[in-house]
Amino acid sequence: MWNDFWAKYSESDKKFISDVIYFLFLVSFWGLTIWIFIDSPVQHHFRYLANNNVWFGEGWQYAEGSRESAVGVPVETNGRHYLRVDAKSDSIVITKTLDYTPSSEDYFCFRVRAQDVNLYVNGKSWYSHSITEAYRQYAMQMYMLHQVSAKDLRTGDQITLKLKTDKPTDYFIVQYPAMGDRYALTKYIIGQSNNSLGICAFAIMLIMLIMITRHSPVLVEKLQGDLSLKWLLVFLVTAVVYISMDSGCMELFIERMSVTNWLKSTSLLLLPIPFILYTQYAFFPSHIRYEILAGIEFLVVIVSIVAYTVFACDMRNFFVCVHIVVAAGIIACIASFIQEKMMPGLEVFLGYGAICITAVISVVVYWRGIWHPASTMFGYGLVTFGLCMLIWTVRSSYEMKQESEEAERIIMQRDKQAAEDANEQKSRFLSHMSHEIRTPLNAVLGVNELIMRETEDENIKKYAADIQSAGRTLLALINDVLDFSKIETGKMDIVESDYSLSSILNDLVMMIQKRVTDKGLELRLNINPEMPDLIYGDEIRIKQVILNLLTNAVKYTEQGWIELSVNMTSASEYLDETDKVCLNVKVSDSGIGMEEEELPKLFVEFERLDRQRNKSIEGSGLGLSITSRLVQLMGGKILVESTYGEGSSFTVSIPQRVVSQEPIGDYKKRFESLSNESQQETQENAVYPEKKVFVVDDNEMNLEVIAAILEMLEIEVDRASSGASAIAFLDKNKVDLILTDDMMPEMSGTQMMEYLKSNKEGANYQTPIVVLTANAVVGAREEYINFGFDEYMTKPIDIDVLQKILMKYLK
Repeated sequence: MWNDFWAKYSESDKKFISDVIYFLFLVSFWGLTIWIFIDSPVQHHFRYLANNNVWFGEGWQYAEGSRESAVGVPVETNGRHYLRVDAKSDSIVITKTLDYTPSSEDYFCFRVRAQDVNLYVNGKSWYSHSITEAYRQYAMQMYMLHQVSAKDLRTGDQITLKLKTDKPTDYFIVQYPAMGDRYALTKYIIGQSNNSLGICAFAIMLIMLIMITRHSPVLVEKLQGDLSLKWLLVFLVTAVVYISMDSGCMELFIERMSVTNWLKSTSLLLLPIPFILYTQYAFFPSHIRYEILAGIEFLVVIVSIVAYTVFACDMRNFFVCVHIVVAAGIIACIASFIQEKMMPGLEVFLGYGAICITAVISVVVYWRGIWHPASTMFGYGLVTFGLCMLIWTVRSSYEMKQESEEAERIIMQRDKQAAEDANEQKSRFLSHMSHEIRTPLNAVLGVNELIMRETEDENIKKYAADIQSAGRTLLALINDVLDFSKIETGKMDIVESDYSLSSILNDLVMMIQKRVTDKGLELRLNINPEMPDLIYGDEIRIKQVILNLLTNAVKYTEQGWIELSVNMTSASEYLDETDKVCLNVKVSDSGIGMEEEELPKLFVEFERLDRQRNKSIEGSGLGLSITSRLVQLMGGKILVESTYGEGSSFTVSIPQRVVSQEPIGDYKKRFESLSNESQQETQENAVYPEKKVFVVDDNEMNLEVIAAILEMLEIEVDRASSGASAIAFLDKNKVDLILTDDMMPEMSGTQMMEYLKSNKEGANYQTPIVVLTANAVVGAREEYINFGFDEYMTKPIDIDVLQKILMKYLK
């Protein structure tokens, strides 16, 4: 019913209705809040507490044993804030006579560093506190708030306070000496923080506003805006932690004082880092000096933390380093504005002026002890700075939006040129990749070809044939990368030619057999012997499809069998051509199978099914997606059947054209006979006595491989490792054919060819020149022929292609 109701409205109507509901809710909520505030009864708690004088700092005197020459001297007070008690040893004793009787609910409150504290009333121990031995070495680095019940105290009682530390000191500080109930003491202590909590509350509001701004579309320069606002947020948050922990009232809420001291000290040490980085990213992103300053401050933080945790050093000893970095940051900021000849806006001037001035005042106040807490003055500059920077960010972003609209027009004009440059860079990259990968592969396959031709050992021949097959497969995969000019179109090219199905099947079995055997599986083959062997299609892609399916089956089968079934059916029901058939390939396994609801996700990129069960199986989840795409590009279709826990079957049907009706028969025997015939034919034709071929390549191993192959064909071979040395030889000595690499240092093969073709007086002015290159990118052949080369040949060397070239120019 609910769906029927919403179906009547368009998306814009639904949005309007939701906005109205949201607006009515807000109006109602705030209306109720105001009504409750106005109508609720009034109880003036703090009006009463405002008249509660809890200051308990007057009337204290030095007692005997604290200062021998000053017994009975009044203790110095700092306003209504703290007592400064002079000392000449590791302890002090001060005393005071009560001139009124406290309430039974009152407490005597005072705040001192974590020292041994003993409180006596009329000479009797009333309260004591000491630090555990394990934590004693850290005690002087933190303040602790003591609250002692004043119940049973009377007018005239003598209160004596004794403080003791581990080492002599010049003075002791007793903060917030107060007597009153808990509410009055809380109000007094919070009041002594000099609006620190109010500053923190305002700063938190700024943080929320900046977070809203950071996620709004107002920022045009999104990357730079995000980075600068991120560091501004970090700066404000760190400052809030520092100001709140330094306020002196956190002891009311946090019982573990070491945490308060730790947060205060570390936040102060860290504070310059986000401020410096904000300045860099907001105004001077290219100035390295800010990163250096931030790095220096980070090292100070690391050293101070190590010194505190390992050696119990007071982190305050490192505050002077912080102040030096802050001063350096201010100087660097002024220098950057002058260097860039920038006139800061009013908001920037006010914001940075406020933060710099209040920071200097806070440093002076801290070291002089003029005001407590010293961070309050810095807090006023903080909120001014945060507000000004927020206003500046919004205003400058609006101005940048106007500028970006103007720049967009110029950028659009450059897009075409940029796209052409990017395409050129891509082509250059692919060309270099082709050279770098194919050059060592040329040596591997070339040497392997020599092994196949020279050895008489059948086992070695078999091993070499396996290497050759695997190398050709690797070469095909490299071609997939190098021919990726489909980046612009998102399509893969299907290159069709005549191929032998028995050859494909033999290669597949050789490549998959070891993996099947290693897992203890059985490989079952079901090949229809009546199928035609010579067909027309994309041999590389069909092999890739079947290999992906076989590899996937082995991967997800732990025990049992893998079956490859290959058959052909008439394609007349799909196509008009009578010479076309459907190549049907079915790969089945007894593996783990899939649940029915997982099948729709099977061909989705990067999708792995049943991740918990298959977490140990390697793979990116691309194999089946690529397989499905290739099948579609070849005009075929792929089907899958699976039963969870029993296995899966993948069936691929791809239309192909029959070249010859000769059946495949036993594909292994047929492949072996075809290989023998091909080898005999090659040996009979590959004889070129008294012919001279000159080979140029900067890779010594490639020279050795090419020369060895040619010498097996009774060809006289001369060689050179550079274009310059080749020219010195070819200008005087006539040869029948020149094979040259292109990408060589100093002089490329193209430059050498142009010189020989233009030198009519040279001995090889009309000698055919074949470029032998690793550059196999699509269109490279046509490009080299246009340059003036007579023929083009890619690395690794294909013996059949080489034979054709030799027969063309040497016979």
